[in-house]
This record gives sequence, C-alpha cells and structure tokens, in this order.
Amino acid sequence: MRYYDVKISTSDGQILVPNYNNRPGFTPVDPSTGATTYSSLNAGMNLRQYGCINPNALRFQVDAPVAAQHAPKASAFIRIWGISLGEIAQSADLTNLNIRVSGGMGQGLPLSNPAQASTLFTGQILQSYSNWEGCDQNLNIYVAPGGSSQSASQITGQPSTFVTVPTPASNKNPGNLVFYWEPGQNMIIPIVQTLAVAFPQYQIKGAISDNLVLAGAPAVGFFANMSQFSQYLHDKSLSIIGGYAPDLQLYPGVHIYLQNNTWIITDTTSLTQTKQINLQDLIGQVTWHSANTCTAYTVLRGDINPGDIVRLPNNLGTINASQPWAQPAGTQTLPGSGGYSSKNIGLVFSGVFQVTSLRHVGDSRGAENTAWLTTLELTKIPPNEASQTGNAAQSLPLLYAGNKSFTAKLP
Repeated sequence: MRYYDVKISTSDGQILVPNYNNRPGFTPVDPSTGATTYSSLNAGMNLRQYGCINPNALRFQVDAPVAAQHAPKASAFIRIWGISLGEIAQSADLTNLNIRVSGGMGQGLPLSNPAQASTLFTGQILQSYSNWEGCDQNLNIYVAPGGSSQSASQITGQPSTFVTVPTPASNKNPGNLVFYWEPGQNMIIPIVQTLAVAFPQYQIKGAISDNLVLAGAPAVGFFANMSQFSQYLHDKSLSIIGGYAPDLQLYPGVHIYLQNNTWIITDTTSLTQTKQINLQDLIGQVTWHSANTCTAYTVLRGDINPGDIVRLPNNLGTINASQPWAQPAGTQTLPGSGGYSSKNIGLVFSGVFQVTSLRHVGDSRGAENTAWLTTLELTKIPPNEASQTGNAAQSLPLLYAGNKSFTAKLP
C-alpha cells in the first residue's frame, strides 16, 4: 500500500498539524508527540502492520528531483488534495519553513517492502499557495533544490528569534562558507572545516582520493551557498586528477550530498557496500540515458540516495514457449514440460553502479503502476573498482559528529 508522510516545521522544530483539536488552520505541536502534518498511516500504526495505510487519506502528489549539491535540479513539488478552509487561509504562511517528505510502500500488497520506505527529501519551502476551484481544494508547495536553501540564521541552528522566518541565502545574504586550503593538505580536511563552521548541527561523512592534495599557494574562497561551494570543489578535484581534459568515466570528481541532516562527501574512490535492486523492484527495462549512464525505474522508495552504490540483478526472469517458432535461439525443451522451453531473459544492464541523481514521482491515488515510482540515474563503476565493493565498508567514515547543542535541524 502506498505510504507518504509530510512534516512541516517551524524554526524551533515544532510540527505544524492541521485542524488540531478542532482548531482551524495549522497548530504548532511538539515533535516528541509523534505529530505529523499529513500522512497516509492510520493513527498509532507503523509501516510493518497490516492495515496500517488509511484508504481515506488525502490524495498526495509529488515530483521531486534529488541530485548532488553542485548540480541541483528543479524545485521539488508536492500537492495535497482535500484540505480545509483554515489550511487554505494559512497556506502562504508556510513559505520559508522546513519540510521533510517520506514515502514508499507500507505492509499489505504481496511485493511491498516497508523497509524501503524512508525520507525522500528535506528542504526549505520556497513557495506555498492553495487553490479552491469548484469542489477541489488543494495545497501546493515548492521546495528549494539541493536539499535546502542555505541560510546562516536557519541552517546553523541559530535563528535570531523563534518567530522570525529566515530567508534563503543569496549574494546579498550569503551563508557562512569560508574555505581555506593549505598546500600539502588533502582536500577533505578544509571541506570538513568549512562545513563544520557553517553547519555545526549536521554530521559529516565521507572519503575522497588521497591524490587530492594542493600544491603551490593556499586556496581561499568565499561562497554564498552550498551550490557555489560544491561546484568549486567538483571542478577543482577534476582539474587535479584529470588535468585540463578530465575523463568523467575514469574519475567523476568530488560530490557533496545532503541526506537526513548529514553531509556526504564522495568521489567513488572509497566505495560502500552495494544495495541490491531486485527483480520485483524494477518497472520495465533499464535503458540508456547517456554515455556510460543508464536509467532504472523502481517502485517509489526512500532508502536509495544520490551517491549510493547499487547492484542490478543479473537476469530479469524466465519465459516459456510451446511452439518451435516461439522458442528463442539456444533454448532447449525441458523434460516433462509438455514441449515448453525455458530461457532466462537478461537485463540490458547488470553489475554495479553509482546513483548520480534520482527523481521521485507519485500520485497516491493513481491507478497505474507508474504512478508511484523512483527514477534512478546510474553511472557504471569500472570492473576493477566494482570488485572492491564486496569488502567495502557499510558506510562512509564519520568525519564530524555534529554539535548536539544545536537543535534547529530539518524535521
């Protein structure tokens, strides 16, 4: 059964709940109560329980690209149908607040896997508005690309007051991103220092090539937001490893991702253990996207993030044929099969890939199987590197544990 959960929070972490205790509009509620803004779960139930999904839940639609910080894509978008007049009246007040959207499948259908349901994306609301047309009432929300619009007052967990809505970072209101790289240092050291100062409440995990060492004069940079900072690191790493004409198939450069209040720094030279994509997860064949890159469609899931290493199944299944003209070349008739032949059908792609970006598209009441899916953009990992994933670490090493005194994280 299709599962979704939307949490909208204020700068002090309070969750906005619509029509709480029959009060119209949104009411801030302490997150320790398990409050949520919109959810398809029945009250008091979890994803692993049969009957956990409420068939009368509001219709939920999502279109959310998720990518590396240096190459953010379009804004994520969600729409909730069937809201009240009180929510319509207050919808504009949600602009610039924090949001977390989770999704996947709950217990119920034979092939559903609740373990794959998790956070789809988090960020800051760029725009919120409502529509009332005839009998249709809906709430529409756009979320900043790249995980969050960096704001020195919000993302650092130091809002000026709990009632002041922070504004996204810009050239006029830059984030606190100061980069200083000394000669002889590996690039990972100044990256961690920069992120720990600008985002003290976030953890930092990652590992990059030992060859990313600065030579010559120190490198100093001031950046207004994470997109600018990540683009600089990506280009700089490519120039050091690949020279003036880098081959992205051999070395993709440094990528930075934001996952669940954790910065992930990677360039695929230190691989993590693979996540298996099974036959029942796929919707259709894996197809070409561009050179050395393919696209796979799976049931909507939140357990795969950009930067993850995944393994595609070696074969798609078995077909049977009763007529000689219907038998694929190279098949043999099975004994006792009544003349039927069996042949494994392979995927166009198989092996180990890195997820470079993904896109969640869903309609909780859509009738088609493609109405609840995640599109994965995959880049092939060279065989010599792919062979190392069997002994790879479960996750990238922790570089900074985060300052627990800061509490204004994303919900």
